[in-house]
Amino acid sequence: MWTLMLHLWDRWRFESPPAERAWDLARGVETRKWTLRGYEPVPLDTAAQILAAVPRDGRTLIDVGCGKGRMLILAAEAGFSRVIGVEIDRWLCEVTRKNLAATGIDGVVVQQDARDWSWPTGPLTVFFYNPFDDPILGVVVSRLTDREPTGPVDVIYVNPLALHAFIDRGWTIASEGGSGTERWVWLTR
Repeated sequence: MWTLMLHLWDRWRFESPPAERAWDLARGVETRKWTLRGYEPVPLDTAAQILAAVPRDGRTLIDVGCGKGRMLILAAEAGFSRVIGVEIDRWLCEVTRKNLAATGIDGVVVQQDARDWSWPTGPLTVFFYNPFDDPILGVVVSRLTDREPTGPVDVIYVNPLALHAFIDRGWTIASEGGSGTERWVWLTR
């Protein structure tokens, strides 16, 4: 019980900073509030570190488990050519679509189980904010690893609790940053 209370306190504390509210308000979106459906937004400072580190030109950013679309908005603003969100939860997909429309971003939101999703062609940056447990992640990573190579593919994995799912399939760490639940790794093949 104590662990659950600490976890909920940490989540509540995260959505409280004025910068999070101001970011949403400035764009006319709602991305900061976590949900009991499992949504938790990527922290703005963590996203800024990541976006400063990874290549963007000519790339599509795919957010697997996109939630309410915060990373999609940030990636579009940072200069990614295309943004695509994959999310299984219908309600979260609708919120993401509304958020993208409010910002004028022409992104794609696909409501589908990521294990069944077909990866697009071209240069990709795939973003995971610890969206699933180990067994599901393993299936998704295998499908990504086995896809027909049509350009470079990089992975950004935040809070990498199942990092071995990538390492065991031949991915290597190119860079990393952050700490604790905001630790992130940039993986390449």
